[in-house]
Amino acid sequence: MTTFRSVTLRVTEKEARLIEAGASALGVSKSTLISTAAEIAAHQLGFFEDGRTLRTEPGSWKDAPVRDKGSLDSQIVISLNPLEYQTIRKAAQWSFVSFPAFLIGATLRFLATCKNTQPGNPELAALSLPPPYDTSGKSGRGK
Repeated sequence: MTTFRSVTLRVTEKEARLIEAGASALGVSKSTLISTAAEIAAHQLGFFEDGRTLRTEPGSWKDAPVRDKGSLDSQIVISLNPLEYQTIRKAAQWSFVSFPAFLIGATLRFLATCKNTQPGNPELAALSLPPPYDTSGKSGRGK
């Protein structure tokens, strides 16, 4: 019986820095940050581990990362339990984005939400998230 599934994400240097800084700011591992963010996004789209469905419109998820052409030279390896993995994969397919893009976009959206809801966290406040995630009009110091 498999207890966890290992997933390797190819990310931009900026995405890698944001995920590292965000995990540090929240006091969790990168794996925990990414899996929590993706699970929340899947739930918001109506996908649940118990098979319930309250689905939104296909393709309605708008948090896929906008990437310039360039190198995806960094890698992040995370672990997902099998139930989360299947739920998140279904949500990504429903959203017409790749599994890695769903994981990264969900994580950036989660960090933006945490930044807005935890204004007393200086490490989160320092994150400079790209549009459309950071809508505060303020940018951090370039993490």
